Amino acid sequence: MEEYKQMATRGKKAIRLNYCLWFCAYIIISIAIFVMNKLWLNWLHESTNLYLLIILISLSVLYLLYGVILLPMLYFKLFKYKIDKHEVVIIKGIWSIKKITLPLFRIQNVDTHRGMLMRKYNLSTITLSTAGGNERIKLIDDMEAENIKKRIKYQTEDDNTLE
Repeated sequence: MEEYKQMATRGKKAIRLNYCLWFCAYIIISIAIFVMNKLWLNWLHESTNLYLLIILISLSVLYLLYGVILLPMLYFKLFKYKIDKHEVVIIKGIWSIKKITLPLFRIQNVDTHRGMLMRKYNLSTITLSTAGGNERIKLIDDMEAENIKKRIKYQTEDDNTLE
């Protein structure tokens, strides 16, 4: 029986960078709304416009703190997976923790996703498709993702030849 594995440690960096990029976008949008209202639209009174800018920037800073400090740490601690001889077990969740067990013979398709930031850090997300829905194993090393795909493929092929 295998031990539970976690996401790659590089996954924390990818999460942090992702949230930093979104933070920059939110700040730019907040300032653009402030400037557009001040120069052209005049929908809001000047003091209300300033309060709105302060609220938007404050929310963006809270979003940044959540995404850069709290979320990567929690996600790294709480997300686990293991692949046994006959099943895949995924434990996930931050606010409510779920334990999902997928029998290997039920898995119909295995997809790999690699976004721009994920490629930079050599990370992948695997989607395991069953008739009941999809489950993902997020932010794992590329080589580990390929090994998982091969292992599930050969395991399900072995099960089919035995029948």
